[in-house]
Amino acid sequence: MSEILFLPIAILVGTALVLPGLNYVIRVRKERMAYVALGGLLVVMLLTLDIVFGLFSGPLGLDLWPATRELPQYWLSFDNFALFFHLVFLFVAFVVVLSSRNYIQRFERHQGEYYFLLIFATLGMMLVASATDLVVLYLSLELSSLSTFALVAFRKHDRDAVEAAMR
Repeated sequence: MSEILFLPIAILVGTALVLPGLNYVIRVRKERMAYVALGGLLVVMLLTLDIVFGLFSGPLGLDLWPATRELPQYWLSFDNFALFFHLVFLFVAFVVVLSSRNYIQRFERHQGEYYFLLIFATLGMMLVASATDLVVLYLSLELSSLSTFALVAFRKHDRDAVEAAMR
């Protein structure tokens, strides 16, 4: 039953994996890509708020979230401290997606990758906040840093951006 705590992370991974598919396979209008990313981030923020405060499941009388939020078999802990940082990282990613919509429209063909990398960098930061083991901490730090390096080099034709990503 404690595996339900992975629901926000699963939704975030699903949102990140859907975005490049929408970009290349279905050919969704490019300005709608930001709305998909914003929707996924908003759903995960609301679920995280529900885990912490019981905003939605409490009034409905649903007992969705376990009382103990330690997952030692996965080397993760979803305590209030970690969930606070989840909310901070999600809010910052939400603001970044909102503020970069006009900027990223110049890269017409690569919007799916931009939002994919942004969401995976956010996911890595969330896992860093929840890690209780050195291996999970290292892997989630690598997920976050590799996504951030790729975001730095996102402007492929700018020599300064490519050089900064290489360093």
